[in-house]
Amino acid sequence: MPEERTTRKVTVEEREAVEARLADLYARDELELEDYEARVEQIERARTHEELAALTADLPAETALVPVAAAPVAPVAPSRALVRAAEVPPAQRVVAVFSNVTRDRDWSVPRELKVVSVFGNSELDFREARLGEGVTEVRVSVVFGNATLLVPPGVRVEANGGAVFGNFEHAHGEPAEATGCTIRVSGRAIFGNVEIEERLPGESARQARRRWKAERKALERAEPAALPAPARAELPPADRER
Repeated sequence: MPEERTTRKVTVEEREAVEARLADLYARDELELEDYEARVEQIERARTHEELAALTADLPAETALVPVAAAPVAPVAPSRALVRAAEVPPAQRVVAVFSNVTRDRDWSVPRELKVVSVFGNSELDFREARLGEGVTEVRVSVVFGNATLLVPPGVRVEANGGAVFGNFEHAHGEPAEATGCTIRVSGRAIFGNVEIEERLPGESARQARRRWKAERKALERAEPAALPAPARAELPPADRER
């Protein structure tokens, strides 16, 4: 009875299964962002199983995600977190598809890091991580999800991204003494958020904002004191006698 299958109404569970399949392929770089977005839009329009099956018929066979393991590195104290360029892993991925992924404490940051959050949340804490000298590239792609990056003071951040029905924000305090490394964040958030925050180790978002406010006030108080006193205009001798 093949005709009954094509005319029976498509269920919510079947739509979600196709959506998860597309998200899986997108996370593994087997589907471009534009193609992924177009197919997701067509999921809601599909009325028959043939229309729904057509959205994945031309795609690679389904396989399980294989996590990328970090290169083994000897533990290093936070004060020695900056490592030589030759010791930095070349590239890794952090993928959160219908899940939550966290990288924190003593972890080795690769030279190039791709972060994908599709109906999921990714939190990357660089405050006690082992960062390499120079520039670390972080490319973020968020679709119906969130990506949070926590960066310590002194690490330069270059944020260049955009959002569609979402946010791509960089919150930080006053510039601190440079540590010699830069995190360059790029990408896009669609119906999601990318948040980059400068915080001290163990510091909450509220505590960080209080510290930023105190730093700004201290800087404002210091600026007038640093300015030279205005010179007094000398009157001509004739005017002085008057």
